[in-house]
Amino acid sequence: MSYNVTQIFQTSSDHAKDGAFALGIIYLVFCLTNLVLSSYITRSLGVRLTLIFSSVAYVPFIASNIKYNRWTLYISGFLVGVGAALLWTAHGVYVTISTNKHEQVNNLVSSSTRGLMNGTFFGIFQLNQIIGNLLVSFLFHIKLDQWIIFTILTSICGLGTFSLIFLRPVEIPKDGSKALIILYSMNNILFYIF
Repeated sequence: MSYNVTQIFQTSSDHAKDGAFALGIIYLVFCLTNLVLSSYITRSLGVRLTLIFSSVAYVPFIASNIKYNRWTLYISGFLVGVGAALLWTAHGVYVTISTNKHEQVNNLVSSSTRGLMNGTFFGIFQLNQIIGNLLVSFLFHIKLDQWIIFTILTSICGLGTFSLIFLRPVEIPKDGSKALIILYSMNNILFYIF
């Protein structure tokens, strides 16, 4: 919630050019990290630890708006780019493994609830736009200073990161055949791009 509100704020603040540049850094680093590191780190650290560590990267980015500094914004944007790539990779793995486990425990057909689980996640995830913007709108309406608003958003982000400690651990399957197929597909895609 806090990150999406902060992201919207970046291009409409007094430092809109710096905010737009920081967002550019975030998404460039996000793309490069996804191509090179995210699956390796997720496998190395495990899904749960990757989710926890990668979400920590969002806290300094939001906090950098408490007292504006261009370079703090850029560096924290770089960290968010890396963290976002790891977070979204680990999220996909976590939801997939959890869904598979749910289907096994309940004797359901394989992949029969994957759409429901992903849809539920993204439905809840998109609520952050509504709730976050309503919260910040209210905080601006009661005329709180900007630094107080970003302190509140940083605290919310920190609490969200802390809540990931309570996730149930999941194991990444050791079967390498699927990873090989994905890697082979990625090589073909990269070949077609270049």
